[in-house]
Amino acid sequence: MSAELSVEETRWIRSPRVASVADESAGGDVPERLVLLNVDSRVPLVVEGTGLEIWELTENSRSVADMVRILVDRYGEGHATDIEDQVNAFLGNLASAGLVQKTQS
Repeated sequence: MSAELSVEETRWIRSPRVASVADESAGGDVPERLVLLNVDSRVPLVVEGTGLEIWELTENSRSVADMVRILVDRYGEGHATDIEDQVNAFLGNLASAGLVQKTQS
Protein backbone atom coordinates (compact mmCIF):
# COMPACT_ATOMS: atom_id res chain seq x y z
CA MET A 1 0.00 0.00 0.00
CA SER A 2 1.40 3.41 -0.93
CA ALA A 3 1.99 6.19 1.58
CA GLU A 4 -0.47 8.44 -0.26
CA LEU A 5 -4.10 7.45 -0.50
CA SER A 6 -5.48 7.35 -4.02
CA VAL A 7 -8.24 9.78 -4.90
CA GLU A 8 -10.79 6.97 -4.91
CA GLU A 9 -9.72 5.74 -1.47
CA THR A 10 -9.34 9.15 0.14
CA ARG A 11 -12.17 10.00 2.47
CA TRP A 12 -12.54 13.06 4.66
CA ILE A 13 -13.82 13.31 8.20
CA ARG A 14 -13.88 15.99 10.87
CA SER A 15 -10.90 16.23 13.16
CA PRO A 16 -11.72 15.17 16.72
CA ARG A 17 -10.09 18.39 18.01
CA VAL A 18 -12.72 20.77 16.58
CA ALA A 19 -15.27 22.81 18.45
CA SER A 20 -18.14 24.54 16.69
CA VAL A 21 -20.79 27.10 17.49
CA ALA A 22 -23.82 27.57 15.24
CA ASP A 23 -25.41 30.95 14.55
CA GLU A 24 -29.08 30.11 14.87
CA SER A 25 -30.28 33.71 15.07
CA ALA A 26 -32.33 33.35 11.89
CA GLY A 27 -34.33 30.49 13.39
CA GLY A 28 -35.09 27.20 11.70
CA ASP A 29 -33.29 23.89 11.86
CA VAL A 30 -30.25 24.83 9.78
CA PRO A 31 -27.83 27.54 10.96
CA GLU A 32 -26.83 30.29 8.53
CA ARG A 33 -23.21 30.15 9.65
CA LEU A 34 -20.94 28.17 11.87
CA VAL A 35 -17.77 29.13 13.72
CA LEU A 36 -15.23 26.30 13.73
CA LEU A 37 -12.24 26.19 16.03
CA ASN A 38 -9.31 23.81 16.07
CA VAL A 39 -8.75 23.71 19.83
CA ASP A 40 -5.00 23.28 19.36
CA SER A 41 -4.39 26.26 17.06
CA ARG A 42 -7.23 28.39 18.46
CA VAL A 43 -7.80 30.00 15.08
CA PRO A 44 -11.52 30.42 14.32
CA LEU A 45 -13.02 29.90 10.87
CA VAL A 46 -16.49 31.19 9.98
CA VAL A 47 -18.30 28.92 7.53
CA GLU A 48 -21.49 29.73 5.63
CA GLY A 49 -23.22 28.97 2.36
CA THR A 50 -21.76 26.12 0.35
CA GLY A 51 -18.90 25.83 2.84
CA LEU A 52 -21.41 25.04 5.56
CA GLU A 53 -22.97 22.35 3.37
CA ILE A 54 -19.56 20.79 2.71
CA TRP A 55 -18.75 20.90 6.43
CA GLU A 56 -22.01 19.09 7.20
CA LEU A 57 -20.97 16.36 4.75
CA THR A 58 -17.79 15.71 6.76
CA GLU A 59 -19.79 14.51 9.75
CA ASN A 60 -19.42 10.99 8.35
CA SER A 61 -16.41 9.75 6.41
CA ARG A 62 -17.04 10.59 2.75
CA SER A 63 -15.01 10.81 -0.42
CA VAL A 64 -14.92 13.95 -2.56
CA ALA A 65 -16.89 12.03 -5.19
CA ASP A 66 -19.61 11.25 -2.61
CA MET A 67 -19.80 14.89 -1.53
CA VAL A 68 -19.93 16.14 -5.13
CA ARG A 69 -22.68 13.63 -5.98
CA ILE A 70 -24.80 14.83 -3.04
CA LEU A 71 -24.33 18.50 -3.92
CA VAL A 72 -24.95 17.92 -7.64
CA ASP A 73 -28.24 16.25 -6.68
CA ARG A 74 -29.16 19.47 -4.84
CA TYR A 75 -27.93 22.02 -7.38
CA GLY A 76 -28.05 20.24 -10.73
CA GLU A 77 -25.68 18.50 -13.08
CA GLY A 78 -24.80 21.79 -14.80
CA HIS A 79 -22.83 22.83 -11.72
CA ALA A 80 -20.81 19.60 -11.31
CA THR A 81 -17.40 21.03 -12.28
CA ASP A 82 -17.82 24.13 -10.11
CA ILE A 83 -19.02 22.00 -7.21
CA GLU A 84 -16.08 19.63 -7.47
CA ASP A 85 -13.66 22.58 -7.55
CA GLN A 86 -15.34 24.17 -4.51
CA VAL A 87 -15.33 20.91 -2.54
CA ASN A 88 -11.65 20.29 -3.24
CA ALA A 89 -10.64 23.87 -2.42
CA PHE A 90 -12.70 24.03 0.75
CA LEU A 91 -11.48 20.65 2.02
CA GLY A 92 -7.94 21.84 1.38
CA ASN A 93 -8.60 24.95 3.49
CA LEU A 94 -10.20 22.88 6.25
CA ALA A 95 -7.30 20.43 6.23
CA SER A 96 -4.76 23.27 6.43
CA ALA A 97 -6.60 24.59 9.48
CA GLY A 98 -6.61 21.12 11.07
CA LEU A 99 -10.41 20.89 10.94
CA VAL A 100 -10.69 17.77 8.75
CA GLN A 101 -8.42 14.85 8.09
CA LYS A 102 -8.01 12.17 5.49
CA THR A 103 -9.06 8.69 6.39
CA GLN A 104 -9.43 5.38 4.66
CA SER A 105 -12.46 3.15 4.92
